[in-house]
Amino acid sequence: MPGRTRVPNNLPKFTGKRGEDVREWLFQIENACRINSILI
Repeated sequence: MPGRTRVPNNLPKFTGKRGEDVREWLFQIENACRINSILI
């Protein structure tokens, strides 16, 4: 199933404004986990 995306194939394909919001949300969670020394 070939596809041209900017994200790795193992990540959901987000598009448009909502995609940016989700990416920002995941980024915030990743930072919070890193600060609390929690490995994802």
